[in-house]
Amino acid sequence: YEFSDSYEIALAKHIAQFPYVIEKVVVELRPHLLATYVRDLADLFNSFYRFDPVLKAEGKVRDARLTLVDACRNTLHQALDVLGIEALESM
Repeated sequence: YEFSDSYEIALAKHIAQFPYVIEKVVVELRPHLLATYVRDLADLFNSFYRFDPVLKAEGKVRDARLTLVDACRNTLHQALDVLGIEALESM
């Protein structure tokens, strides 16, 4: 499955930028860039989850979207850890 929906693509691209953001934060000593990245990631995930059904999708689409959700969760967890913020396990 290739992401074709604009919300899927935007979220996947943003997640892929995480290593580059970390590098920039370290090299330039600008931790606020990571906080901004996390906020933007949360906004993108919110839009994705609002408009693209994950659990109601079928087959490969569902699997791909679940993988994207997991990648977002992992990225948020790592980013918050770097910022010294404990991530919630559930809400």
